Amino acid sequence: MLAGIPAAYRASVWLELSGANAKRALHPDGYYDLLVRCGPPEDVRYAIGKDVKRTFPGQKFLSSKAGLDALSCLLGAVAVHNKEVGYCQSLNFVGAVLLVLLPTEEDAFWVMDAMVNEILPENYFATPMLGLRAD
Repeated sequence: MLAGIPAAYRASVWLELSGANAKRALHPDGYYDLLVRCGPPEDVRYAIGKDVKRTFPGQKFLSSKAGLDALSCLLGAVAVHNKEVGYCQSLNFVGAVLLVLLPTEEDAFWVMDAMVNEILPENYFATPMLGLRAD
């Protein structure tokens, strides 16, 4: 009976098949950390702060300060990296799932970037959320 990709290999398979590894290779080492240090504009930081606290309440990792901080950093980095999308509601849920399933915050960033910019339809995650609403 087939059971899919063994759990121990899923993260590396997702990174490869999503195109996240290829996207990461196009940027210098430390790029994610630089995005986190830059941080998003204050209005984006405020929106992220509101949504992070409401993301999967009761989930163990996301109920911790470390989990909330990781999600805030991830979403802020996404907003800085992709100014066209910035931050919009529902990105917090995608980011949260990736943080729980992938080994590092940076891995979650690159898979999320591949999803938003390559895998999902154009404008799926844009401020008016037209693509998401149509889906």
